[in-house]
Amino acid sequence: MLSLIINVLVSVILSNTMARKIIGVVAILFILLVILRIVKHSTPSSISLVVETNQQKQTETPLTKIPSSSSPPVAGLVSKTETPIVKLFPQIVSGNYNFSLITDDSLTRTYRVYIPKNYDPSKSYPALFVFHGGFGTAEQIEKSSHFSILADERGYIVVYGQGTSLGGVIEAPTWNAGGCCGQAQEDKKNVDDVNYVRDVLAEVKLKYNINPLKIYAAGMSNGGMFSNRLACEAADQFARTAVVAGTIQVKSCNPSKRMPVFIMHGTKDKNVPYYGGTGSKAVNQSTYIPVEQELAEWGMRNGCSGAVITTSVPPLVNDGITIDKLTFPSCVEPVVLYRVNGGVHEWPGGGPNDNVLEKPSATQSINASKTILDFFNL
Repeated sequence: MLSLIINVLVSVILSNTMARKIIGVVAILFILLVILRIVKHSTPSSISLVVETNQQKQTETPLTKIPSSSSPPVAGLVSKTETPIVKLFPQIVSGNYNFSLITDDSLTRTYRVYIPKNYDPSKSYPALFVFHGGFGTAEQIEKSSHFSILADERGYIVVYGQGTSLGGVIEAPTWNAGGCCGQAQEDKKNVDDVNYVRDVLAEVKLKYNINPLKIYAAGMSNGGMFSNRLACEAADQFARTAVVAGTIQVKSCNPSKRMPVFIMHGTKDKNVPYYGGTGSKAVNQSTYIPVEQELAEWGMRNGCSGAVITTSVPPLVNDGITIDKLTFPSCVEPVVLYRVNGGVHEWPGGGPNDNVLEKPSATQSINASKTILDFFNL
């Protein structure tokens, strides 16, 4: 058909008569109309198909969906204007998990994690870092503090750090808290425990759904001193810190933000004396500042004002130990000291303890772990 039309057009153009030229013009107009009609009826379907395909691509591009407790986890979906922000975490059975890593100072370090019952990977959880005392272990502080048992009740993840034992005659794990303790803080070793904690925290965040605004630190004795150091040097990672039977050991403390601090200390502690100095039962020659001086210094860092207020805390049992709570009338961020009158080097309210530097059976007049968790709002 098209070939016939073209032949007619050619013959008309070659004609010399006016009539044939007029007919040729009419024929050309007719051809144009035919072509337009063909285009109109033949191309829309293909054009429509292209548009539909583009629309389909746009509507099929999934938007970011954040898992919640009311909806199951969704694969990492992302919109055109967003980078992937959803991370899926595997379902984990409740219990203890032990891990190891190599730190920047080329040490193979370990840590222990407790996942609470009914852990839901679609929900974010607070994380509590716990540091044992000198000569202790992650397992020992877990047993004596009962933090894993309480995690089942209150819903948080526990990370138990493990200090270093670097070629000593006996296993005596310690933390580098600054001026104490053991080989961890000696000049020839000077273990970078702050960076170790940062590395562990980074790993834990990859493994579990951690709320970055609810990460806490607590420690006993040398571990408490180290918790103080973390408050000074890793305030960007931790929301609050708690110290039991340990005072600050860094020469200068300039946290990146005001850090809420909890302190608990026995007045008859002979390892880390409440009133300062060198402990008569201490295995090192470190000198400690008075505990109430530490309270005052944290008060200054946290913008506290007014004379310290002392209130009596009713004891949970009558074992001859009394408790006083020392606070400031006003603070930008809170600082509190629980003075355990007659208390020694122990984790009050804790279970049986096999750390040779700590009292085997602690006073039950106050529960340090529950009081700390209340301070952390857990």
